[in-house]
Amino acid sequence: MEAISYPIKQQSIPKESYQLISKREATSAGLMNTKEIAQFIKLSPKQIGRLRNRGLPFLKIGKLVRFNPEAVLQWLQNRYSLEKKI
Repeated sequence: MEAISYPIKQQSIPKESYQLISKREATSAGLMNTKEIAQFIKLSPKQIGRLRNRGLPFLKIGKLVRFNPEAVLQWLQNRYSLEKKI
């Protein structure tokens, strides 16, 4: 039996519909980009990327990656206080 394929029309989604907030709104909400959060917690941006892979909380706004400094500090406290107890 031969598979039948149907053409699917790709709809272009306007940017406004998937980008929930703008860069300016993210900044005014207290969110930081990778470079800013790296300076805030005194690590390199490369180390921030490694920590993201290990579960560091971040928000994805369109293509932008933003961090809530309070959530990052909480995550670091929990992660490293638990590792010392083991």
